[in-house]
Order: sequence, then structure tokens, then C-alpha cells
Amino acid sequence: MSGPEPVGGTGEAVTTGPATGIVPSPLRAGDLVAVVAPSGPLVGPGLDEGVALLESWGLRVRVDPSIHDVHHHLAGTDARRAEELSGALVDDEVRAVWCARGGYGLTRIAAEAAAACEVAAEPKWVVGYSDATALHRVVRSTRGWVTAHAIGVCELGRVGPGTDAARSVRDLVFGRVDEVVLAGTVIRDGSATGVVDGGNLAVLAALCGTPWALGSAGILVTEDVNERPYALDRLLTQVLTTSVVGAVAYGQFTRCEDDRLDRPVATAAQVVTERSGLVDGPVLADLAVGHIGGRNLAVPLGAEGRLDGSTLRIALT
Repeated sequence: MSGPEPVGGTGEAVTTGPATGIVPSPLRAGDLVAVVAPSGPLVGPGLDEGVALLESWGLRVRVDPSIHDVHHHLAGTDARRAEELSGALVDDEVRAVWCARGGYGLTRIAAEAAAACEVAAEPKWVVGYSDATALHRVVRSTRGWVTAHAIGVCELGRVGPGTDAARSVRDLVFGRVDEVVLAGTVIRDGSATGVVDGGNLAVLAALCGTPWALGSAGILVTEDVNERPYALDRLLTQVLTTSVVGAVAYGQFTRCEDDRLDRPVATAAQVVTERSGLVDGPVLADLAVGHIGGRNLAVPLGAEGRLDGSTLRIALT
């Protein structure tokens, strides 16, 4: 998405929202990471390379051989995926649960993931984006841990260690930064503070009416891929009218234009600008967050943020 037009200005819009989450302890060399596939099947290269990259950071990595299972559009049956994910969440030795990829499937095993979270002894990093939004919401709703909206292991293996995506997620989970700073384009000016939450827009909409629905966010960060403008309109309307949102920071809406019709249609940027009228506080766009490969910056969901002008700062201390 590019080129949104500002829709006016506001003054200070301080928001409260849910309580700030619990930041898991930073990863250290020798810590165990469980790579899981709770959504779509693993297609194409990247898993071995992603695992090797995590190991190059000094981490031990556990991958169950069943991760390569395929059941229709899923990485194996619900039972397989639930067992793999739940086992990683409850295992005290595992310090991070890292999704291999997105796709679809996490909402089918959300109840099992929530039950596992409830008995987990210590906070641990949960990493992923896209369909992993459902897992972020389960973890946030059940235990209140801060989670990492960041690149999955397979994609990490494809884009490599020298990318912004790899650097940012490594800095976040290893505790190398006190705050995450994201720059955007102003749609509505102003300032707001509050807990940052969100993820993939379509998944957030799908969670409406479930125990893991967004409900509220001081600052909503959201993105999507392959949704035409009219669909973005519907999804944004659903999420923003069923949740209490103080401010919004939009990531990228990748491949979200509509070239099927022989008449003018709204662009993704126009839809986002118009639907921003549902939010009273400031609104940013064009953050480097979402389905953009090696440019996808890590976002700590559940941490305290401050949106001021064209910058979103998210504190980790």
C-alpha cells in the first residue's frame, strides 16, 4: 500500500486498553527452540536453511519429523498439529516456539493451544505471522505474554541472515533492543499510547466472536495479502467495529489491488484511508510489516507502544 492521503489531525489521544504483557526472558546460546507447523503444509525450500540459521545464532532447534505431513490444505491432521504445538508450549525446556510458516489451520486447534498455554510454567517466545496471528491471540488472551509477530522459519531460511527481517527478530528475542522503532506515513496525525496488538487482518476478523477475539488494542498493528480492496473494506469494518481500538499502524497490504474490472475501483490505500474514520486516534500506514519477505520487521505484540507523528515506538523494558 502506498500514497494514502491524510484525513485530518487530532491532538493527544492517550489510550489505555489491556494491561501490558509479560516479556519472556531473552534467548541465550544453548536455548532450545521448537519449530512447529500448526497451519499450512511446508511447500518449497527453506526449512533446513532456516533451522541452520537459528543454529548459527547458538540455539538448539527441535523439529519433529511429522512436520512434513500433509492433510489436504494442512500440515497434517488436527491431532498431529495440536500435539506438536501443545507439546512445545508445555515443555519447560523449550524457550521459544517458532512457526515454520503460515497458511491456514491454527483456528482449528486454538482450544488445544489455549489449554496448553494455561499449564505452561514460564513465559516463552512465540514467533510467527500471518496465520500465526491466531496463536498470538490465544497466547495473549490466555497468559498475557508478549509475542513476536515476525518472520517464520521457512521464509527466514529463504531470505537469509543479512535481511532486516532476520536482524529485527534476532534482536527482539535475544533482548538486544530496549525498544522497537517502526516508521510509517501519517494518515491522521496525533499521539497515542497503549498496548500494541493485532496481526493479520483476515485472521483477526475470523476470530471475532471467539474467546480469542481482539476485543481491544491501544494501538492496532495489522497487515494482509491477496485481499482485494472490497474485502479489505469488509475486514477492517468488522475488526474496527467489534473492537475498541485507540490508534492504528498499518503494515503492508501486499497484492491487494483489483485489476479484474473494466471500471475504476478503490485502491487498497483509499480503502484504508476511508475506513480510518472508524478510529478516533492517530493512524499510520506503510510500516515495514507483513508479507514482504526480508523487509518484514518484528513487532512485539502485547508491549507498550507510543505512536507519535510518523513513528511507532514499542518499549520492551
